[in-house]
This record gives sequence, C-alpha cells and structure tokens, in this order.
Amino acid sequence: MLKRLTVTVLAAVIFCTAFLIPAAGAETTRVETTENGRVVKAIWQDGAGNTVTGPDGYAEIRYKYGRGTVTEQYFDENGAPVTARGGYYRKMITRDGKNRVTEIAYQDANGELMLNSDGYARVTMLYTSFGGMTFLRYFGTGKKKVTVPSLGYAEIATVYTGKAVTSRTWNDENSQPVEIRGYASMKQKLNKNYQPVRTWYEHADGKPATGPDGWSVCERERDKKGRVTAVKYYDEGGKLTDRGAGYAWEEIRYDGNDELVTRYGMDGQAVPIAGDAVTIRYREKNDRIVAESYLSADGGLTDGPLGVCTVAYEYDPDGRIETVRYLNAAGVNVLCSLGYAGYRETRDADGAVSGRVYLGTDGKAMEIPGGYAEERYNYNSIKELTGTRRYDLNGNVVP
Repeated sequence: MLKRLTVTVLAAVIFCTAFLIPAAGAETTRVETTENGRVVKAIWQDGAGNTVTGPDGYAEIRYKYGRGTVTEQYFDENGAPVTARGGYYRKMITRDGKNRVTEIAYQDANGELMLNSDGYARVTMLYTSFGGMTFLRYFGTGKKKVTVPSLGYAEIATVYTGKAVTSRTWNDENSQPVEIRGYASMKQKLNKNYQPVRTWYEHADGKPATGPDGWSVCERERDKKGRVTAVKYYDEGGKLTDRGAGYAWEEIRYDGNDELVTRYGMDGQAVPIAGDAVTIRYREKNDRIVAESYLSADGGLTDGPLGVCTVAYEYDPDGRIETVRYLNAAGVNVLCSLGYAGYRETRDADGAVSGRVYLGTDGKAMEIPGGYAEERYNYNSIKELTGTRRYDLNGNVVP
C-alpha cells in the first residue's frame, strides 16, 4: 500500500517523500529527495532504515539536470557505481522544447556510451511539426545504427500525409526494409479527407504479407460523414479471411453518438460474441468510449464474455483509461466471471501501465481469486514487460 512521509531539511528547502513498496521477505521503502521541486536522489531502505538493493538492481539513484536533459546514475549500498536492470550505469534522457523525448543514451560509470543488455547504446526520435514520430533509430557506441537483436530491426521510418500515417517501414542498419514477424512494412491508402480506407502489409520485396493480426489487407467502407460502416479482412490472395478470430468482417451502425458493431463469418452469418450476444454497443462521450454493452439479436442487453452486460470506462486527465467497472443490466456494479467488479490502473512517466488495483462492488480494493489485490509491473529500457509483482490487501507479496 502507498504511504507518504515528508521531512523538512533546514539547510535547504528539501522534501523527502517515502513510498512503501514491499519486497519479498522484507518491507522496502523508496525515499526520494527533492530540491526546488525536482527529485535529485532516491534510496531504497528496509524496515530498519538500512540502505538495501531495490527491485531494479540498485540501492540509490541520483538525478542530474541539464538543459533539456536528465541523467540517472545508479549506486549500490556502499555508494559505488552499479549497473541497473538493463546493464548500464547511467541513463541520459534528452527532450526538445516541446518536452518530447528525442534521445535516450546509456552510459558507463564514467559517462561514456556503452551497450545495454538489449544491444544498443542510444535510441533517437525525430518528429513532425504536429508531433508524429518520423524516425526511431537505434545506435551502438558510435555513429552507426545497429539492429537490436530482440527487435530484429535498427530503424522505424514513418511517412505521413497530412497527419495520417501512409506507411511505416522497419529497416536494418542500412535503412533497407527488413522482415519482422513475417512483414517489413505497413501502408495505407487515404480518402480525400485523409481517412484510411485501405491498410496492407508487404514483405521486404514488396509482395503481399500477413500482418500481426492475421490479415494482409483491411478495407474500410465509410458513409458521407466519413464514419466507418464496414471493415473487411483479406488474406494475401485477396480472399476474405477470419484470421483465426472467427469473423471476416464487421458492420458498424450508428445511433446518435453510439456505435453498434456486429461481426460476420465467412458464411455471412452473425458471429456470437458470447452466449446470445451478437452486437456490441459502444457509447461515446467527448470522442472517448465510456461504455460497451452487449446485445442479443433482438437488441436487448445480455451477458458478454466476462458474464456482465456492460463494461464502463473512466479516464485520467491525459485521456487514458484509468478505471474499469463491470455492470449488470440494471447498471449496478457486479463481479465479473474472473471474480472482481473492476480495476484501477496507474501509469509511469512514459505512459506505460505501472500498476493495477482490483476493485469490489463497493469500489474499494479487494483480493481476487489467487489471493492478491494489486499488481505492479516492471519494464526494460524499451518498455517490454519484464516482471509482475503481486500484493495482498496488507501489502504482503503474493508468490
């Protein structure tokens, strides 16, 4: 559970904020020291106040601020430089005048570039004037790009027309298309309003390829208002495909701001979502989906895949889903088939989900089957999930 402790140091206006993050076998606390509103140091302590190694492989982290840069440096319990999870001693993050990350560099204890455990020393980002990323590139310790083994590419190049993506290509260190998971590029055809009407995947040689969702081509039909009315999926031979998902195309109808989506199989028959549910009603507000409900063929509410009629969403100030709740036909919060009535998520500075708390019908944290009430997530330097820790209502680690 989260605890906060504030201490005033008279020598300067310094605030120390302690976050209780339990670790296996002991209660471990992260204590952050802040000067002039910025964190300058954080240490991990056990219940007795001793400095200990935290979950990311270091006991202390120090922050150094420059013009548009923040450098993190890691130390062990004795104050000696140590590598963090990811295999580097320092990490320097550079941002532009619009606060967009433009480079992340990994350094040794002396501040020189070094390869991290993922096989690269720095990654750079270039943007359009409206904020779309045009290039994501990985480099070694020199000026040459390198292919990241775990990714299979050295560069992602994205082309825009207006503000819409028209192509995205995964390249090697020589900026040549390279196959990743069976394809090398994704391309889109836009209508006169810059809306996608056709999306397709290609191999490095330009031949049709199957994308990550099991289709080669996706075509969208739109009405005069530009709204999508049908989505159809095709294989590399140009034939309708169900992609292993059980349906080959979707029909979208509109009722005010609500969207009603029905899926159809290769035989043209409506495909059940769960039980007798064949249609999903998406309720929108301020261009965000605030609820999705499941309907039977006669249009009545019925249970969906989790045994509930409606899934409701609440958003944080940045427009990201923060809380999910499950409701019955009467709009009452109920337990879903997984044993909880909803969950609330937190995010890190990069926007990745850092934790999830499961909720009961009263909106409070509850322990779900498995004995835990909260999950916290760890990521590597390229934001791949590397670990999950689970806790009960008392903050104890659940194996």
